[in-house]
Amino acid sequence: MAVTINDLQKVRIDIAVTDAEGNPAAIEGSPQWAIDNVEVATLELAEGGLSAEVISTGALGQATLTVSADADLGEGIKTIQGDLLIDVVASEATGVTLTAGEPGLR
Repeated sequence: MAVTINDLQKVRIDIAVTDAEGNPAAIEGSPQWAIDNVEVATLELAEGGLSAEVISTGALGQATLTVSADADLGEGIKTIQGDLLIDVVASEATGVTLTAGEPGLR
């Protein structure tokens, strides 16, 4: 799955933890969020850790958002993970720049 935003936008991402049948399931502790390309986007976590805002930094490109959690409700650790591709594209044009070359003889 992927989400596309422009270089001036942010997007809220919510997670839902489910079991094999798609029913809501519990996790141990708070989920861990990471983004692999902070030159393209950054994260601002919401309280509780079940949502965050992905905020474009102004650069164009792609970043992968990863959320991992501990599914073992006991003393062990069983990591589950979800990934989302963030594609940051250029926003609407707002101006035109003219550049002159070197003058020459006619």
